[in-house]
Amino acid sequence: MPGKNEVSWTSMIVLYLELERLGDARRVFDEMIKEGEMGLGWELFDNMPEKDMVSYTAMADGYAKSGDMVFTRHLFEQCEKKDVFLWSALISGYAQNGLPKAAVNMFLAMQQRSVRPDQHILAHGQGSKAVSLFYQMLGEGITHDDVAFMVILNACSRQGLVEDGFRLFELMRSQSSIVPSHDHYACMVDLFGRSGLLRPAFNLIKSIPVEAHVGAWVALLGACKLHCATELGEEVAARLAQLEPQNAGNYVLLSNIYAAANRWMDVTALRNQIDAQGLEVIAGRSYT
Repeated sequence: MPGKNEVSWTSMIVLYLELERLGDARRVFDEMIKEGEMGLGWELFDNMPEKDMVSYTAMADGYAKSGDMVFTRHLFEQCEKKDVFLWSALISGYAQNGLPKAAVNMFLAMQQRSVRPDQHILAHGQGSKAVSLFYQMLGEGITHDDVAFMVILNACSRQGLVEDGFRLFELMRSQSSIVPSHDHYACMVDLFGRSGLLRPAFNLIKSIPVEAHVGAWVALLGACKLHCATELGEEVAARLAQLEPQNAGNYVLLSNIYAAANRWMDVTALRNQIDAQGLEVIAGRSYT
């Protein structure tokens, strides 16, 4: 909607409400908050007959992004029932606005209320800040569980923070005495793979004490496609063929690697193999 202003925002929301399209009205309201229209947002929010958790979270997130943590905290306290998303908006807001001590204190308070962290609390799109906050929490004596480590490792993977991710992975194993799960290993493989460190990713899989989960091999095969690593891709695909002989997606990924390398005869041969084995390639599914 070009040239959005107070009239256009309000008109759209009112129209959707009159048509009883509550989902669309909520979507426009959330978009308005993301656009920074906090004044109008507050007016609509304040006049809502019933304020739900989604509206509280949208407003808190909007005020946090505008730097007004006083009002963000006011909204948080005003909401009687707080879910993990509202906690996330407040904690992430403190972290983004240079108030790590407050973020740590609220994270601790959240844990005391047995609220499980979600990916946004430690990884609100700012990997380096998330890592710094994570370390500060450790310094404050906050004990992280396997879920929290999974969240921060995912943040490192998305932001390409290889050294931080590896350091935290080792910290989890040594100091926190947490046995890495298949998901932790798959996340580390994804972290290495995204950064082009394919052999270290392969060696990590080989070092797993028990048989590596399919997810780790698939993550590596996807990285081979991303970096056009044909030889390693063949090796990984062969291992996946042993683990999942009926999964056509793994063959399609290898076929895409061949195509990227202009090895069209191999592409044809692999497609013929898929047909000969009677494997089903689901139309419309993206094998990436």
